[in-house]
Amino acid sequence: MMTISIKQSFWTPPIRGPNGQAFPDSIASARYLKINGVPQYVLIRGAYKTANPALIMLHGGPGFSETQFWRYHNSRALEQHYTVVYWDQRGAGKSHHNGQVDSKTMNVQQFVNDLHELVLIVCRELQKDKVVLFGHSWGSVLGPLYMAQHPEKILAYIGCAQIGDWTRSEQLTYQYTIDQARQRGYHRMLQKLQTEVGPPPHDAKALSDQRLCLAELDGDTSLSGLCTTIASYWRTPETSLMDLARFFQVLDFSISLMWTEVVQINVAEHLRASPKFSESNIPTFFLLGRLDHCVDPYKVSLPCIDSIRKADGDLHEEKASLTNRENLYWFEHSKHLPFVDEPEKFNHIMTSAIRQKL
Repeated sequence: MMTISIKQSFWTPPIRGPNGQAFPDSIASARYLKINGVPQYVLIRGAYKTANPALIMLHGGPGFSETQFWRYHNSRALEQHYTVVYWDQRGAGKSHHNGQVDSKTMNVQQFVNDLHELVLIVCRELQKDKVVLFGHSWGSVLGPLYMAQHPEKILAYIGCAQIGDWTRSEQLTYQYTIDQARQRGYHRMLQKLQTEVGPPPHDAKALSDQRLCLAELDGDTSLSGLCTTIASYWRTPETSLMDLARFFQVLDFSISLMWTEVVQINVAEHLRASPKFSESNIPTFFLLGRLDHCVDPYKVSLPCIDSIRKADGDLHEEKASLTNRENLYWFEHSKHLPFVDEPEKFNHIMTSAIRQKL
């Protein structure tokens, strides 16, 4: 029998106005919610608790909590225009519980079920009928899978670093890493990629090695990049350097159990197979980094976006270039994390361009 011993709540600072006083209708709540039998960490913050739309942030991975990035780079803007729900998914971040989550529950449908339970709780607490979903990377798969089953609960969907055909994505990412290592004369890296890692499909160890090589090639292991990551953990009230120290252990737990399943997902196929989604006409928005090499935005994201819009009945401008379509936003200087690489632009799009359309 699984036993989990955890604190029931955490501190999060109140949301204050220019005069230093807390907003009267604000919410700043950090606690564990029991979602489908497992305590999961949920942080809810917003200056106008019920007046603003509820925005549920779906992090990447699986197993890669991004609350510290969103709180450090984006929350001051987002929390004025949305009531933001930061959720550490089952087995991730503060919902990891030292690996005491039953490994048999670490599957995609369970995560969809968890999200549905969270949506119901959020709607009840914030007096909403629907929520806005923001999905990044793996979250951009979880979000559409949820939409396919429960479109009636979605006010809008925002996909960032949108994944489509995940198998194809991994093939392209591996080939990019190989090509860059060869072009730059990184002979040891090239040998490791070819002989130790090999082409996809990858297990958790091979995936980690390939992503570390990609991070080095993309400059993410530079001193400035590491300092930004450390600062996001250190200066965010709800996280600490202890969370950073546990990062790879927590990530490995989810990846080792779920990677074989998630890497076979094709988002567009799931949505096309959903009659409920095709009848829903949910507004969709997409945020893509031009320099994203984890998810090729041209060969992976754009075909998926086109399929999503056709699946929900949006057939206008069918022959137009996707790069010019409405509600598709490019981040010219961003890689896989536009909210970190270009936070001011990200915050403006989220709070102005997208918010006014809700």
